This record gives sequence, structure tokens and C-alpha cells, in this order.
Amino acid sequence: MLNAGNIVGTGTFSVRPTTGNLTLRGMNGWTVDVEGTATWGDYDMTFGQDTLNGIPYASMRVRSGGVFDIQHGIITPRELFALGSATPPNVVFTIDAGGTIRKTAGSGVSNLRSRILMSGNFSALSGTINVQGTCVMSGTKSGPGSVTGQCGTF
Repeated sequence: MLNAGNIVGTGTFSVRPTTGNLTLRGMNGWTVDVEGTATWGDYDMTFGQDTLNGIPYASMRVRSGGVFDIQHGIITPRELFALGSATPPNVVFTIDAGGTIRKTAGSGVSNLRSRILMSGNFSALSGTINVQGTCVMSGTKSGPGSVTGQCGTF
């Protein structure tokens, strides 16, 4: 679990299928490559950069079979803070076909403030996933919860 402040540096965290599960709170500069499960718990999270030390923006890619699992519900809304402008530099969350952003806990709102490139699936099993950064959407939505914002309303 990476949850003590921001993890700053460069490189790739690889979350492998079946054995990989990463619980993270925030980071600068890293690429998170998810083939297993990455979990966002009951806290606000930040993906950013460290301009003072020349560290680039962090990003996440959810590969086919991978899951970014949102598990919070005590406090709402929860925020994923990131620069989500339409053009670089920005934080980009890419969800490949077969990858999933899934909200499994809480009836509240989870705000994603990053650029989303969605070819996979939003699975809103509870509450609301609200995309506040720019979005390119060719994926799907499932579950009884809702998806709102820049990817459309489902």
C-alpha cells in the first residue's frame, strides 16, 4: 500500500494480474500500469508533478483485465485531484478495451479530475462516478450506479 504522502519519482509501477493489488493515495511522475487491481480507498487522492525537481505528471493505464476500484463512501464527494486539460501537460488515465473503472462502495460521488481516455468499461455498482476532466469515450457503462460529467451521463 502506498499511502504515506506523495510518492515522487519516475518509472512504472506494474500491478500484475491475479497477484497484483495496489492501494495508492497519490504520486508525482510515476506511471501506474494496472493489469491486476489498483484501489482508491476512503480518502482524496492526488496525481501530479514536481516542477521544482523536473518530475513529470503521473498517469495510469488500466490494461485489459485490469481494474481501478473505487472503494469509498464515508465522506462524499471524494476527489481525485489531477490536471485534466485537453492538451499536455496533463494527467491521463487510459482505460484500454477490457479494462474497468469500478465503484464498489458508497452511495456518494467520486470525482475524477483527470483526462480520461476510455475504451473499457465504467462499472458503477454503487454511487456516482463523475468525470470532471476531459474525456474521450468509446467504452461502455454497467451497473445500477451512475456515470456523469465529461464522458456523458449514463
